[in-house]
Amino acid sequence: MTDKSEILAAIHHAIDEINKQLPAEKRLPKDGSVRLDTTALDSLNMVNFLLSVEETCQLDCSLEIDLASALSSAGEVPFTNVTELADYILKNATPA
Repeated sequence: MTDKSEILAAIHHAIDEINKQLPAEKRLPKDGSVRLDTTALDSLNMVNFLLSVEETCQLDCSLEIDLASALSSAGEVPFTNVTELADYILKNATPA
């Protein structure tokens, strides 16, 4: 069974990947309280980040999760920071 630390490691990997696409002043730190909203990432970067989290969770944690379905039509997500994202994945993911 996958634990929260493995999921956080997958999220941190996704942060590394999205940070490669962002200017230095917009890069996300690997901190559980980092806000995941439109002030941190524009909509395209948010989608790319969530896709990277999905892929990393599948490859590294053997978990399937569809984070895009968690987005509301307004682009809001049911998690506001990295810790809440990890909890959301832990609660909603299924074994791959």
